[in-house]
This record gives sequence, structure tokens and C-alpha cells, in this order.
Amino acid sequence: MKILGISEGSHDACWCLIEDGEILEAHHQERHDRIKNSKWLDASLLPKADVVVGHQILDNVNARRKWSGQPPMKRNIPVDYEYNHHETHAWAGWATSPFDDCDILTMDAVGEWETATVHEVRDGVMKQTWGMKYPKSFGMPYSYVTEKLGYKPMQDEYIVMAMAALGGRYDREDSKIFGFIDAVPKISPLFQGSCHSEHWLFQRRYENAQIQINDKNDNRNMARNIQDHYEYYFLKTIQRHTSHDNLIIMGGCALNCVANSKAKSMKEAIWIMPNPGDGGSALGAAARHYGKKLNWKGPYLGTQVPRMDPHKIIKELLGGGIAAVCSGRAEFGPRALGNRSLLCDPRGKQEFLHPIYGIKKRAETWRPFAPAILSEYYEQYFIGHASQYMQFTPKHLSPDFNLVEHVDRTARVQLVKPQCDSILREVLELWYKETGCPMLLNTSLNVKNEPIVDTMDDYRNFIKWSGLNDLS
Repeated sequence: MKILGISEGSHDACWCLIEDGEILEAHHQERHDRIKNSKWLDASLLPKADVVVGHQILDNVNARRKWSGQPPMKRNIPVDYEYNHHETHAWAGWATSPFDDCDILTMDAVGEWETATVHEVRDGVMKQTWGMKYPKSFGMPYSYVTEKLGYKPMQDEYIVMAMAALGGRYDREDSKIFGFIDAVPKISPLFQGSCHSEHWLFQRRYENAQIQINDKNDNRNMARNIQDHYEYYFLKTIQRHTSHDNLIIMGGCALNCVANSKAKSMKEAIWIMPNPGDGGSALGAAARHYGKKLNWKGPYLGTQVPRMDPHKIIKELLGGGIAAVCSGRAEFGPRALGNRSLLCDPRGKQEFLHPIYGIKKRAETWRPFAPAILSEYYEQYFIGHASQYMQFTPKHLSPDFNLVEHVDRTARVQLVKPQCDSILREVLELWYKETGCPMLLNTSLNVKNEPIVDTMDDYRNFIKWSGLNDLS
């Protein structure tokens, strides 16, 4: 039986098709309509299936809209079955994980009413053991601060996470920032009804206690303190409400790789599905309906394009160029993991990055780029835990790769294992053979505020705009 899981209505609409435990395809709507964080699916793009399933979210969104006098939103795609929002997060994590028994922590801003939950899986049976409901939220204050700092909430939190390393610490008892943030969960649950109405509510509730941001140091300190605040409650939740040595982390907050690294010291093993946010709930809804684990082979589940010649890529890199790679199936998730990537030599001076800054329209030169490394050489260059999907931030040991380390000497590493189903493995092997360097700088193949390249037409448009060489 073919099961189509869908996620739409909030942000990052996605679909996923499974059959008999095999994941046939999984896509982001934004990659097709080229609208960043597109929230409604295009029915004409969806594959045929025997049953269509989704996660419950619109009922509670519409409850807020009703209270504020706004018309309800309607599903663009009708479904046969709906499942609890956090339950679909949990199923997306467990069904793709290497674990049989585990605990699953899901944290986000707000989906339905739940903002954080813990599920346990024992002998193949999943049940919820703890939960927290709006207005209490660990993710919403982070999104509010993201907006306060001039970035897009529900999209740019990773920039705030990176900025946090530049900030100083305040005393937690005296800090006006912590005093502001700690008050947020005490607000009454009133709603304006827009997608980000909670941010508006925070501002209205505390309009007489607004934080003044006068310079970049205030920005950085504010980022540092919200990161510290999140880590404190994140780790406290793990300590209090999970008991198994195997932990799965899901929800949009699972993209906070700095906090994930600190959680690793508390558990024997951690799994984070590479699309842990609302988009991944499309897979989670399909898995929940199937009721068993899926045959997870990796995140390369999207649009198929012809495989590139890795030797062309190496020639471009050896010539000191930036290689624009669009090869094989697109990644399902927010991070480019080799099939839709910009690659370059991670060694050299900071000036080498100027062309990438121009392509990415990135003004914040302090933001780090990620290294992709052959897994067998990882321990020669880093210390700490890493994953195949850029989910942790180990310490960098070598001074020779400053282009892929942050100011705190950490890096968001992508381990590239021999079984990796991406052209990136072969490219790295050839690169190492030619240079003795086992890693490359890897960033996503897109312009700022645009979705990652998906098709060859997208690729050619990107090449024309960027001026990079066409390697297809």
C-alpha cells in the first residue's frame, strides 16, 4: 500500500511517499515553487497513493484565528487520517533511527498546543510520558529574539545560534535579557491569529519593558543569553524526563547543533532525523500510519537529476575555484549534504570566501561554513561527537582549516562515510588523493532567502546569476 504523508499550513510544506516500509520520495514544496518556506502544497505535484495522511495543526491555528476575528484556514490537500503533531515528529525520528528502544524529546515553538513532549518506545510500543503546552515554550522565546535581532523567525534561528559565540555572559539573576525572557512563559494565552502572532503577543505584553539594542555588542549578548537560556532548559528537560541511554531529538529545536553537542555527554547515543522540523512530519505521518520502522538509507530522497562527473568537480577545485554541484537526488531537509552544494578548498585565507559571500549575499562574515570530511580521518582533525548530517559542533584541532571553524574553534561537521549515497564521497576521495586533504567546505547551493536548487533548470539559472562554471 502506498501511503502519502503531507505537512502544510504552518511553514515548510512537504510530502513523503512510502510503500511497504520503503521511502520512495520526499520533497519540499519550496524547492518546486521557489518560494522560501512555502506553506501550501501544490496538488498537481503530488504522487498517487492509496491513502493520504497528515498531522493535526490547522484546528488549533483556526481556534486562534477565530478568537481574533479572522477567517479559518482550510487544508489545501484533503487527508484520510490526521495524527497528533508531536506524535508525527516522534515517529519521523524513531522510524528512521537505528534504535529499537529509546526516549524521544520533541521541542518546537508551537505546533498544536504542545510545545515540548517526551515519548518512550519500549518493545516497539510508543507512548507519551511528559508534555508541556503553550504558552510555556522553549522555542518561542528563541524565535522572538530572532525577530528582535532583525532576522526572520522560524527561519533564521541558526544565525542567532552562531552569533551567540560572539557574545558575553550576563549574570543570570541580574540580566535584563534573562529577566525578559524568563517572563515569557507566564503570559496569558491570547492570540492575534497571524502565523507569528505569539511574537506580537510577547511585544504587546512587555511593551513597557522593551530591551534597547544600541550596538552590535547588545545584539551578540542578547544572542548569547537566549542560547544559554535554551540550553539550560533543554538539558534540564533531558535530565528530568528521559531515562534511556538512547535519545532521539526532534522538532525545529533539534537544529540547534550547539545544544545537541552538550546533550551528547548525557547519553550513550543520539539520533536526529535530518529533517526534524515540521517538514519532516510528512514522513512522520506516513510512518505513524504504517506503524513500523522504515528502511532508512539516507536523506537523498528528492528530485533526481543526472549524476555529475566527479573529475570535473575536482578539476574546478584544484584550479582554486568554487564547485557548484547539482547531482543525483536532492536532500530532504534544510541542509545541503553534497548533492546540492557549493564546495571549495577549506584551507587558505579569509579573502578566498569573498566570492561565496557575494553569492550567498551574506553580510555577517563571522558566520561559519561547514566542513565535510571523510569519516575515517575525522579524529585527526576534531574532538567530540559528529554526525553525517551537520547536527553537532565538535572542537577543531588543526589551525590549517580556519575557513570552516567558528570563533570558538568549533565546526558543524558532516561525516561522509563509505556508504554515503552522494557524489560527495567520491569527490572527497579524489580530492584527498590529489591534495592529502580529507575535507572540503560545504555550503548550500542557493542565494540568500531563496530555496536550495532542485532541478537542472534551477542549476542553470544559478550558474547564470553567479558566474560560476557549469559542471553538468
